[in-house]
Amino acid sequence: MTALFDAALRPGEVVNGVDVSLLLTSISPEDPERDWVPCYHFVITRSRDLVEVGRISLRIGDTESIRLFAGHVGYSINEVHRGHRYSGQAARLLRPLALRHHLSELWITTNPENEPSRRICEWLGATYIETVDVPPTHEIAKLGEHRKCRYRWVL
Repeated sequence: MTALFDAALRPGEVVNGVDVSLLLTSISPEDPERDWVPCYHFVITRSRDLVEVGRISLRIGDTESIRLFAGHVGYSINEVHRGHRYSGQAARLLRPLALRHHLSELWITTNPENEPSRRICEWLGATYIETVDVPPTHEIAKLGEHRKCRYRWVL
């Protein structure tokens, strides 16, 4: 059993912030055959009224696929709630959990044309490293994503 399932490392059901809170919805185990690492999945809610504004995940592990294509952090904000930096605020709430898992840096990847996501990476203080081509055999390419901008966020 991986350290991810150690109760001392779990975030609890809710991680509260000023503008947003995270509700843990599930934990995915690793799947070495698919090169997947364990992952926490959260719903992002607006703190003032508990409206769900999006989702965020934290992948615990360090593989080439994570560093180059998938990233440690994945987020999506419902279209009607975009433009409030909810994804960046949610990512900041994940920082203590990442540190408890001994991650000193997180990789965030985004599609080159996704300017709002790129701005969130910069708002977090992540450094743009490069844009890479996703191999056609990678699961991300099968979803239609063929290039990724890579950002390194030092915690």
